[in-house]
Amino acid sequence: MIKTLFNASAINFLGALTSYSIVVFLAQLGSDGAYAEFLYMLTWALLIGSFIDFAGESVFVKYARHVESLVEAFSLLFSLKVIGFLTVIILFFSTNNFFNLLDFKFLFLMLPIFHLGTMFEYLNKNLTYVLVLFFEKIILFFLLYYVTKGVGFSDSVFYVYLIVNLFSILLQFSILRAKISFVRKNLFINFIEYTKLYYPMFFVLQLHLIYGYYTRLIIESRNGIEAFASVAIALQIINIASLFQSQVDRTFRSPIFEAIEAKSRKSFIQATRKYLFFTTFPIILGCCLLYLIADFIGNTLFPEGYSGLVICIKILSIAPFSVNMIRLGDAIFTGMHNTKINMLITFLAVVLLVINTLLLNNASTESYLLVLIVVQFLHGIVSVVTGITKLLFKELRAI
Repeated sequence: MIKTLFNASAINFLGALTSYSIVVFLAQLGSDGAYAEFLYMLTWALLIGSFIDFAGESVFVKYARHVESLVEAFSLLFSLKVIGFLTVIILFFSTNNFFNLLDFKFLFLMLPIFHLGTMFEYLNKNLTYVLVLFFEKIILFFLLYYVTKGVGFSDSVFYVYLIVNLFSILLQFSILRAKISFVRKNLFINFIEYTKLYYPMFFVLQLHLIYGYYTRLIIESRNGIEAFASVAIALQIINIASLFQSQVDRTFRSPIFEAIEAKSRKSFIQATRKYLFFTTFPIILGCCLLYLIADFIGNTLFPEGYSGLVICIKILSIAPFSVNMIRLGDAIFTGMHNTKINMLITFLAVVLLVINTLLLNNASTESYLLVLIVVQFLHGIVSVVTGITKLLFKELRAI
């Protein structure tokens, strides 16, 4: 397990460098405000995409284990995503309000919701999925460079994302074609059961969105598009640094689920210790490194037009640690099928965030980010402590 994690993380590191190169390239290309508009549409695409993912990214593996059928789990989640995506398209082209807010090309940026990463995780093929994503980023970078050469930032950027996203999805389906099939059997019954089991987790994930997207949008509303761009770029850089976390989720979720299902206190403690040693400790070191190189990133690699980027990166550098804790809490509560407690903790954290940001009148961008990272940090610690305490003293027996 650990060997796979580090092999995948090494490839993820190369993918992160490529992703970072894309961010720098597009930021320099669209320094006149075009990239800020792109980030605005990307924010909405990710926000809406999370709604129509129906918590699949977090609970698919647990649900497939629960129903003891990969095919049934895939059929249900894929159906929900297709219905959700078609609903967004219909609403977009039938509601004038959307036209005033977004360009239709934001739909191209929503396609990653159809990635099959959770299926690769279920089948213990995480390394294969990481390789697919790595080559996706390589192709994306070279295509963006080719189509924008001599032209600048234009609509062609969105069409490149469309082509690369479709290619990646088709490649993933091709790799797993022997395991993928669609069945209508028990589809409605499974939908009812899935809803009862995981609706709290769905709300938890939507509340998580408020951390990044609510903060970005309120900053854009109060401090302008330039401040929004600096925050959005800083968060993109942080997200690139957090690619390691996505591999952590896919590697450690199953052992945690297995320990909880077996009601083994010993196995759970072992899995948690490995999580903390092999993931949390390296992430803490990464947070320190990110803080130290923030000046180089902001002042050397990004052009004029993104003032405040350095301080945004420094403030947000602790975010990967908070996310690492929050994801551990999510895994524990999902494994227990007790996501209502997780939903309550997340709801209280978000209420605290919203109230404090609304009280900030004419505040600097840094003030909003400080509120964000403090609340997120507390959320992570409370979630993990509550989950582990409930498991060790109420749910699990020593074996």
